[in-house]
Amino acid sequence: MKIETPRSLTRIWSIDRTAVILDPEASAKVFHEIFSLLKGDSPRVKKNEKLFSDLSIYDNPENPFSVGFYAFDDEGTKARKKEIIGDGYVLDYLGTLTTKLGTPGNGRGIIPKPDYFTLEIRRGDWGFQEMIEDTKNGILVLGAKSTEIVKNSVRLVPRESILIGNGSIILREIAIPFQEFLTIDGISRETKNVIIDEEHGGISPFIRIHARPILY
Repeated sequence: MKIETPRSLTRIWSIDRTAVILDPEASAKVFHEIFSLLKGDSPRVKKNEKLFSDLSIYDNPENPFSVGFYAFDDEGTKARKKEIIGDGYVLDYLGTLTTKLGTPGNGRGIIPKPDYFTLEIRRGDWGFQEMIEDTKNGILVLGAKSTEIVKNSVRLVPRESILIGNGSIILREIAIPFQEFLTIDGISRETKNVIIDEEHGGISPFIRIHARPILY
């Protein structure tokens, strides 16, 4: 992705690893990328591998308020809520009737391929304001223009980013190496129903993680 910038901002540099709070839209889009690694036809993560600290994520096609609401998948399998990540561990994959791995129910498309419907992250016990007050010299990310996997990290381009206590900051992107998902240490009670794209919905909280902001 090429981002046009003023000449005064052409120098790009990285802040050292720091605490970053992702809002519900940003966190949902980050975990959208992680779910791409958990498809039963080509998983890139082993079952029972620990990916996160205490974090549970479900695929819930039964959520009637989501753009991903489905009663049956495109193979005719009854859609149901499925725990994919439990307490940080990979418990299941996104499966179809033809994949070797994963519980069926995630077939999507004319030629059904495994995919999720609505990503739901289990809420935590932090209040959002409490999380902000506890995060000194951290960054708050509001929304995501785009996300992608680059080598062994998820890259996120923020819609807006704020240096907590000091106002707006211009970020090129946030780099979250896969191993940094083990540093998640804050999950809010507050959640929000978000649209990830035209086919995928999400219910996500604010999440605090350590990452590397990349500035102009």
